[in-house]
Formats: sequence, structure tokens, C-alpha cells
Amino acid sequence: MTEKEIDFNQRINGKIKEAKKQIDRNKYYKELIDNKISKIIKLPIVFAGKEPYITLINKEK
Repeated sequence: MTEKEIDFNQRINGKIKEAKKQIDRNKYYKELIDNKISKIIKLPIVFAGKEPYITLINKEK
């Protein structure tokens, strides 16, 4: 990989980490929990232009 590609990947990974924190901090899934839904999938989505980058957050027990 070139230095430019490595920098791009680092920025995308940093934004994905921020998105994960935002999901938990703002508890976007609270309404699901309030309605007794237990199987919740959290997917942080980051866009670079029109290209989406999506990462599954590991299941919590």
C-alpha cells in the first residue's frame, strides 16, 4: 500500500471508531430495548464521497 492509502485507511478507521462511540453515547437503540427487542445489530456507517464503509459492532452479552 502507498502512504496515501495508509493515511486514508487510518482516517476511515478513526471515523468508524467515532461512529461506534456515538452509537453508544447517544443510545440510538434505546427505543428497541424499551420495546423488549433483544437482538440488536449496531452498524456504524462512514462515507468517503459516495463510498460507504460499514463495520459490524461485536455482540454484547
